[in-house]
Amino acid sequence: MQMKSLLTEWRKYLIVETKDEQALAISRKVINDIKDGKFNKGKHFIPVSEFPDNLKFPSHFEGVYLRFQDSPKTTISVSGGLQREEDKTKEDGEYHVLSKTSLLLIFSGNSFLKKFMSDYIGGPNTNDLISQMKPIIRHELEHAHQKYRKDMEYLPSELISVLVNKDMDNSKLVSVLTQLDAEQLIKKYYLNENELPAHLVQFMKQAKLKSIPYVEELKAFFDQVEMLVALLSTFQGKQYDPEQTTRLLKNKYIDASIKRFPKQANDLEQLKQSI
Repeated sequence: MQMKSLLTEWRKYLIVETKDEQALAISRKVINDIKDGKFNKGKHFIPVSEFPDNLKFPSHFEGVYLRFQDSPKTTISVSGGLQREEDKTKEDGEYHVLSKTSLLLIFSGNSFLKKFMSDYIGGPNTNDLISQMKPIIRHELEHAHQKYRKDMEYLPSELISVLVNKDMDNSKLVSVLTQLDAEQLIKKYYLNENELPAHLVQFMKQAKLKSIPYVEELKAFFDQVEMLVALLSTFQGKQYDPEQTTRLLKNKYIDASIKRFPKQANDLEQLKQSI
């Protein structure tokens, strides 16, 4: 391998390692701040200055917001996203220059859990909470390091919430499902150049936390998207074929996974032959 190729691969490795370290540091800090009672009021902000300098967060990354959302559930669930603010005075070709970004983690549960959130950490459900949180953080950090184009955002936030929020009110859920177009959802959301790699690193993190093969996590994602397509077909009266509608997504995600995680190639090739 030529020196230039070696340097390119090494830089890719360092970038991945940095994001993993950032995700680990954020997870630990969030857990520690909750333990220390800093999240008792249901809101908390962790500025980037509270993390070590060597973690090399992007210059526009400000920190992590924690919020609590009331729900009837007796356990905590976590969802998240990346909040972006553009620098209106600058442009980078077709990409938008970001002046501010921050990670938002939303913890959902009942009011009792909100009051005693610090006691929840360290209890029997702690590992489940961490297993939910780490892949979300890793996914959003992938976005924080990417270049950003506004036209990539097919889904407004209220529609994205149906994909991540387990506690959505049924009436709101029905309203959201009537607005989603299955084919556009796949092409413009799941397959856009920023979301696809972010999902891959999220799946790898989830697989490691569950101690299962990466390919099993990918198959679970395919099943989830097929289920969503079938649900949309029912709500909208459209004749979507879940397998046909998701075939492009499956092939693209498998090919991208082979490129990103070459050690998984054999299992992924077998999966590709089976679809």
